[in-house]
Amino acid sequence: MTTIQADRHAKLTEQFRNGIRHVKDMGNLLNEAITRSTLIEPALETLGYPPIYRIPEYHEQGNAPDETCFLRQVNAKPGEAAIILEAKQYGTPFDAAPSGARADSPDRQIRRYLQQHTASGPNTIGVLTDGVRWRIYRRTGDANSNDIEFLDEYDFQPLDSARQPTLTEFESAVENRLTNLVELLARDQIEYRTVRRRPPPPRATCGHPF
Repeated sequence: MTTIQADRHAKLTEQFRNGIRHVKDMGNLLNEAITRSTLIEPALETLGYPPIYRIPEYHEQGNAPDETCFLRQVNAKPGEAAIILEAKQYGTPFDAAPSGARADSPDRQIRRYLQQHTASGPNTIGVLTDGVRWRIYRRTGDANSNDIEFLDEYDFQPLDSARQPTLTEFESAVENRLTNLVELLARDQIEYRTVRRRPPPPRATCGHPF
């Protein structure tokens, strides 16, 4: 691992650890906006997407994902997105629709954005996250395909867990998740794959529970 990679992993680890503790301390005051500002936006910056590379609430064809990230500084014609991200309040179930609402589940919501949003292209990665769990998707097939594939889910909740295995096992498990997350989402990694026309890595099998 290079020094740059090690620094990025260390920064993400610290952001997740501090962010989880903060949102848990918020109690009934916690909402999606706090989750985004505490956990999601700092992680996006560390992954290479400062505000000038993102469009919040990018409305197109009735769809408005919370964050749309690009490989270049955004202008009036941003083009194909690197990431389309849907954020949820920490602890929100991903596979159930909101109680009493005529709305899609978060899982169906991000799939719809990848299928319908004009910024979504064959290289766009979909992300559904509550800041701690990061669920990753991609479009499959050719450029005209609307099939959406679930790649993996990375859960960083154990960074705040009182029950940890030995330090070596704990660090190894977290490091594997960070490595996979960075490989899939970091701007330099997506740019490298896009230039070389390589697909995202195949779904990993990194047992989540510690």
